[in-house]
Amino acid sequence: MARQLRGMFLFVAGATLAGAVFLAPGMNTTADAEAGDAIRIVLETRDDGYGCVEGCDYVDFSDGAWRPALQVPQGAMVDLGFVWAHEAYPYEEHIMVIDGYGLESDLIDRENRETSLQFIASEAGSFTFKCDVYCDLHDFMQRATVRVGREGGGGAAPQYTPTLLDLDVASRFISGLEPVELSVALTAEDGEPLERAEVRVYVDTEFGGVRDLVHTKTLRTDESGVARFDFAPFTEDPDQRVVVRFGGMGIYDEAEQELSLQLTGAPPPVYTPEESRLESVKQGARIGAGVGFVLVWGALGFVFIQALRIGRARGEE
Repeated sequence: MARQLRGMFLFVAGATLAGAVFLAPGMNTTADAEAGDAIRIVLETRDDGYGCVEGCDYVDFSDGAWRPALQVPQGAMVDLGFVWAHEAYPYEEHIMVIDGYGLESDLIDRENRETSLQFIASEAGSFTFKCDVYCDLHDFMQRATVRVGREGGGGAAPQYTPTLLDLDVASRFISGLEPVELSVALTAEDGEPLERAEVRVYVDTEFGGVRDLVHTKTLRTDESGVARFDFAPFTEDPDQRVVVRFGGMGIYDEAEQELSLQLTGAPPPVYTPEESRLESVKQGARIGAGVGFVLVWGALGFVFIQALRIGRARGEE
């Protein structure tokens, strides 16, 4: 009996110890999931260069305070913050952008000191981040980089936030005689509007027997996530198909939407000669030719008459 009790005790103790090891910090699945959280880096914009406030392990200042290089692994989600901290330049203003990611921050100045950019480092390489408005320190603030390494960051890969595009028009029937206004609304899946996002507009058109989407214009959404544009058909196709595309931005996934419009009348030709002007030109040409004819024959007659007078004067001598 004592032997059985001792065996049960050892079994319970072993199970308890195994559970403690499994639940220890750094060993459970929750901790592993945290490896996929955003890398938070915060930089100050100072009079003498950038300064690091948070996430400094990812920042390399070996090339100087104006040339920080942020080292992040490919596939990582990055939250890059900026804090306005000037003293000798109290009127400095900055809008920060990252080349290759289509991101643009809110303006920071002495009244609005903080902003941030969020993105997924999807592409390996070196990408410049810089101030996009002219300021006293503008030339110095064009040299910082985000360097995305090819090695993975570990943990679950971050997921892009789904987005929704809504393409709308007052009426799907258009006459073709006047342009119609179309509106594009871009939001995240939770309904948050995406401002300053680039949206490209395409029209399904056939040229030379080949049908394809033709890029016609590029738009930027406003603070409400909305962009508006005028559409005017330039072919007689009764089915006018318009496609808008958002190529993704930062942590937001790409999206596409299309709309079919019914053309109820032929659009005006690309070039229409003005008949009245042509007629006036023709009439002017006729008058000019008549005047020229009269002048030429008048000159010849004058020469002929003068020759006769000269001949008579010599005969009388």
